[in-house]
Amino acid sequence: MHYIVYADDSNQPYPETKGMLLYKGGVKIMGNKETIGQRIDKVVSKVSENVEKAKSKIATAKEDATDIAHDISNSVKKAVKH
Repeated sequence: MHYIVYADDSNQPYPETKGMLLYKGGVKIMGNKETIGQRIDKVVSKVSENVEKAKSKIATAKEDATDIAHDISNSVKKAVKH
């Protein structure tokens, strides 16, 4: 399916559809009043939030892996001494 996104209302068939995604032919498919820019900002914010959560989880996993590596190293050292 193809969509048309109008940057301004100069080509809009209906003024109330300004900034909305439309089917070819001008049929409105999104009923909210947000502009395309506002929707893009929401998506970018959500993606940024998810990236920060992922970074935090990666940092925690890295710390856990380091702790496990130290435990293994200490166990090996003890085993070699005996």
